[in-house]
Amino acid sequence: MKKFLIGIFGLVVVLLILFYSFYKTENTTYVKLEELEGKTIGVQQGTIYFDMVKEIIPYVNIIQFKDYDELTEALLSNKIDGYAVDEPSIKEIMKTKTNLTYIKKKMSIDNFAYAFNKNQKGYKLQQQFNEFLLKIQKDGTYNQIQKNWFDKVDYLLDVDYTELPNINGKIILGAEVNNKPFCFLSDNKIEGYEIDLVIRFCREYGYALDTKTLTFEELMQPSEKLDIRCSSISITDERKEIYYFSNPTYESGGVIAVINYDTDNKKQKQEALKKIKDLEYKNIGVIGGSIYEDIATLYIEGAKYIYYDDYDEMLKDLENGMIDGVVIDDILAKQKINTYKDLNIINQLLTYDKY
Repeated sequence: MKKFLIGIFGLVVVLLILFYSFYKTENTTYVKLEELEGKTIGVQQGTIYFDMVKEIIPYVNIIQFKDYDELTEALLSNKIDGYAVDEPSIKEIMKTKTNLTYIKKKMSIDNFAYAFNKNQKGYKLQQQFNEFLLKIQKDGTYNQIQKNWFDKVDYLLDVDYTELPNINGKIILGAEVNNKPFCFLSDNKIEGYEIDLVIRFCREYGYALDTKTLTFEELMQPSEKLDIRCSSISITDERKEIYYFSNPTYESGGVIAVINYDTDNKKQKQEALKKIKDLEYKNIGVIGGSIYEDIATLYIEGAKYIYYDDYDEMLKDLENGMIDGVVIDDILAKQKINTYKDLNIINQLLTYDKY
């Protein structure tokens, strides 16, 4: 005699929330640099991005800002359509500003380095620093430092420069500290990848270290008050006329940060579809021969039903935006969430069924 497992399950409506399904919005996420033609783009004062953006994007209106915090605020308040930024920095910003993204095509490939004054002391420091870089590249320390700062979500390295030896004098380091993970403030201390390298250099060569925080525009002004400058400074021919540069310490690319309206749309759609009534006059998928259409008709006015032979075919059409929702039992819906990650269930029971 066959045994049957009897349980009580609720019939539910399952919705897949996608970027471009039934919910419409006027805002779309920029994915190409060409789409920014004639738009307003922000750049950080003193960086190479003003001329770069002007050359690459036709008819663009450029507004300059002090730092990435101001640029991000301007973008989120729709004062600008995007802003120029190096790729590591925008990836860091996106960890907290989840509704931002960036256009993947790079405007340039840039080599970041440390800048030294063009005088006798600056030349000596440049030579020593390059010697130091070569040493740590050979022994593997350099790669480990990069992994510490660029491959981890949380920074575990606490940079300490309070007990450096003062055997050969003191170095004054200038940095723009709104540039995570290169240079940033943590508990009133300057930390970051570039700070880490400088501290190791000072410890190796017997220098004490003092730091000064500046805007990037101030940082790039010639001054004998600073010995070393850092904050993802790109090497350019124009800057080479003013400063000595170390060997490159990081290769990156300039990109344009934009609002990720896809993320906003997804949130809006999740908010929009909370009730069965929200599916009235929509396209609903059902399995042919099932009882689901008859039941759903009682609750969803004006819906058009599309028939399918199997669940996966139906859910793929839902995923591709061909239909707006499907009617299935809640146990199956909960299982399918594991495969279709953006599946969302409207937890409003239409009926109870015994299986």
